[in-house]
Amino acid sequence: MLEKEIDMKTEDGRKTALAVGKFDGLHRGHQLLLNRILEEAPKGLQPVVLTVEKPDQKEMLLTPEEFPEMLSSFGIGCRGTLLLTEEARQTEAEDFIRETLLKQYRAGFIATGNDFRFGRDREGDVSLLSAAGRRYGFDVEVFDRISEGEEEISSRRIRKALKEGDVRLARTLLGYPYFLTGTVMHGRAFGRTLGVPTLNFPFPGKKAPLMTGVYRTETEAGGKVYPSVTDYGFRPTFGGETVPTVETHLIGDPGSLYGETVRVRFLEFLRPEIRFDSKEELIRQIRKDIESSRFPAK
Repeated sequence: MLEKEIDMKTEDGRKTALAVGKFDGLHRGHQLLLNRILEEAPKGLQPVVLTVEKPDQKEMLLTPEEFPEMLSSFGIGCRGTLLLTEEARQTEAEDFIRETLLKQYRAGFIATGNDFRFGRDREGDVSLLSAAGRRYGFDVEVFDRISEGEEEISSRRIRKALKEGDVRLARTLLGYPYFLTGTVMHGRAFGRTLGVPTLNFPFPGKKAPLMTGVYRTETEAGGKVYPSVTDYGFRPTFGGETVPTVETHLIGDPGSLYGETVRVRFLEFLRPEIRFDSKEELIRQIRKDIESSRFPAK
């Protein structure tokens, strides 16, 4: 039996329209599959996303907490997770189709990418899957990767863009701004002493990191969205940190947000994180950063 995490809210036992793949980030390529399985709903099939993941998954574009929320925003409320454990890697391709796709997930329609491989030694491919569909009575639709510019859209390309600070490209590839979610905690109050109070939270450990620096952002907090400027890094002017932190100044007055969950969306890279020689020099630069980040709140 494959390890799985499942939330299939179907009590009538009807068949599913299943999107199968890695789905890291739910980028624009993934969204084609999501839209396709939603088209099967009027035929009586339940749209379900089945993600295939490594047990030690790192540098995620979406955390396990964020993933179902994003799925829901695309109109899909049912999901399952298959972990690539050693047992899973030793499963015969035909067994995976019969026991997992048909018995556990009741697949009546499957959408997947042309590079989908499964089973022992990755022996299963989309040709084998399509042939099985003809034998067992489910339909298969295979999608090619889509491109942006001269390169294909992929999670690897998005992570590379983030590490280079190119959050505009990341947004184009994802179809939405890259974001971090965190709970506001008490910091050292450096921003407040400079006249620019900030909300702070530690960088979510498993999320894909960005290039350290200052960004134009928007922050969802307390039920509202504020224009903001965010420093992601190690705060070198004040002695430095050993782990990256997220420090965001909201343009507006949100009141106290300690203990609240906030979401920071990254829109534009403004400058690298550098060490300033004086507090006055830092304050002048922060004022410039804030001015560069002003835009109407949504």
